[in-house]
Amino acid sequence: MKKTILAVAFFATYFISNAQESTSKIKFGAKAGLNISSASVKRAYNTDISPLVGIHVGGFANFKFNEKWAVQSELLYSTQGFKEYDNDGGYIYDEKLKLTYINLPLLLQYQLASKFHVEAGPQVDFLLSGKADAYYYDPMFNTSKTYSDIDVKKFYKSISFGFSIGAGYAFTPRLSSSIRYNLGLSEAEDYPDTKTKNRNLQISLSYSLN
Repeated sequence: MKKTILAVAFFATYFISNAQESTSKIKFGAKAGLNISSASVKRAYNTDISPLVGIHVGGFANFKFNEKWAVQSELLYSTQGFKEYDNDGGYIYDEKLKLTYINLPLLLQYQLASKFHVEAGPQVDFLLSGKADAYYYDPMFNTSKTYSDIDVKKFYKSISFGFSIGAGYAFTPRLSSSIRYNLGLSEAEDYPDTKTKNRNLQISLSYSLN
């Protein structure tokens, strides 16, 4: 997988350098949409993971190499996370992890038809904040506690890496939509005996400014 990311990054760099020397138009634009995020979580105990709905908003630069190939770089503000539930041994906790990232994907795009393209490439995520809403219940003592917006940023890594794959459709030369899945490749959580990798499905609308 690392070799694949390096290969995509190499070709992306090559295409960008050639695009800058060509007469092809470089498009800049804005995009926004919906996140359906989750995570692959492995702990010393069993938990149930469910998705969390968020948003992303930002901008892009599309470097068109020729009629078939292009490279798109993006900068996105993205609200992600997941819900985690545990009922092992009677002790219950229910948490909502709210993670805010800056996503920086670099995508190689191939035009399959006049209005339809596929894309893939590496992504770097920079953590801005980490908050948790939590509910704990101890049936032995019949006690419960509720917390809101606990700062959990220190338990998550400031930088994580992933690989994205998706497709897009152009309604007009300026307006388009896309769907993309980002698979986290590096550990996102920095906690003993825990392996957490982000997962995120993005559905977007994009508007080209030129």
